[in-house]
Amino acid sequence: QKNKQVSQEKKIADIGKRVLSMMDKSYQEQSDLMKEMDTIPFQSYLKLAKLLLQNPFVSGLIKATIIERLVNEQLDEAIEITWFDQERIIRPKELTSIEENATVRQVQQLLEEKIGLNDPTLFASVSQEAQLHFIFLYPFIEEVITSPETWVELYRQQYELDYIGQTEK
Repeated sequence: QKNKQVSQEKKIADIGKRVLSMMDKSYQEQSDLMKEMDTIPFQSYLKLAKLLLQNPFVSGLIKATIIERLVNEQLDEAIEITWFDQERIIRPKELTSIEENATVRQVQQLLEEKIGLNDPTLFASVSQEAQLHFIFLYPFIEEVITSPETWVELYRQQYELDYIGQTEK
């Protein structure tokens, strides 16, 4: 039992050291470290997560993953994060997941109505790009996407221009 506890403490210390040097790691290395963090007790995870959320060099995808975990844990604590070079405060218990976000749902519905019914292939491409945007904008999606209708129209215009450019070659 004592050996198991010492081993766990060493594991947490090792992960902690790697978290502190995360800024020069590739996305894949950051992602692998996140998977390891999921294996440690939540309080240790939380300490490391706070460091990652404040680090401007950590991928937005990684930060979104951390925030979603804290939302799922219903963490009722103010957490400082760096989001697009801004220092912000979030309270995970007050947030929804990306999938449950009202703006995300509205954009997805509009994409389905305006693109999906006419062109399922284009819809799949635009939906994938939109999902990536939602992840990077999380948890402040509503601050950027203030008009889901305009956002969807911009996607439609961009993809139409890309499609026209490809057919003219």
